[in-house]
Amino acid sequence: MVDIKAEELEDFVTKRLAYEIYRRPDLVDVYNSVNPIDEIKKLGYHLRGIKTAINNTTKAIGKGTTPELEEKLNTLTADRDIVEARIHDLRAQQKTKQ
Repeated sequence: MVDIKAEELEDFVTKRLAYEIYRRPDLVDVYNSVNPIDEIKKLGYHLRGIKTAINNTTKAIGKGTTPELEEKLNTLTADRDIVEARIHDLRAQQKTKQ
């Protein structure tokens, strides 16, 4: 049996959902039905975590890089970009509804 921390599992599920949503336009409507203010807040927390992980990974790379660290940094950067784009989209939706 493999031990997985709840935070790691939540992070994985969140990233996978974001990936699937952006890949499948049919899921965008379902995702957009979530309260944008709550979603922006949740994404903001997630974004801060990603940025912290990017900083930590960058520091680790400064001490000596490995292919795994470089891959992790690339993944984190892509995740950051997805979350930032989603926050931007939600804020734009809020402005058009006001």
